[in-house]
Amino acid sequence: MGSISRRLALAALALLALAGCGAAEQAQQIGSGADKAADCATLIRQLGNVNVDPRAAAADAEQRARRLDDAVRNVDAQDVRRAGEDLRARLQRLRDAARDADPERQRQAVQGVRQAVERLAQTCNVPVGQLTGNG
Repeated sequence: MGSISRRLALAALALLALAGCGAAEQAQQIGSGADKAADCATLIRQLGNVNVDPRAAAADAEQRARRLDDAVRNVDAQDVRRAGEDLRARLQRLRDAARDADPERQRQAVQGVRQAVERLAQTCNVPVGQLTGNG
């Protein structure tokens, strides 16, 4: 009888250990999600409202790219970092296109910024309007 009780006790301990592992994994996922949310909030705060109007966006691109560059360096979540780096690169292309005064290149650069803003919004699970000030 003692042997059966011992086996039941060991089985119960094994189940508790498994449950504990699941809870630890869940806590880690929650912590990871909180870190990602913090990274997103930091990028969005530093970025401000991205102006995707072709007439005004170019004048503003240099400043936004610089602020985004500083913020991206401190991002831990890889998907957020990639989206932020992509937006920074697109803003720099827009700045360069504005300097060249080539309307077609500017149009393409503005489209690239729009796509990068959408990608960052999707990665951070926020409406695009939160990044453009239109929502």
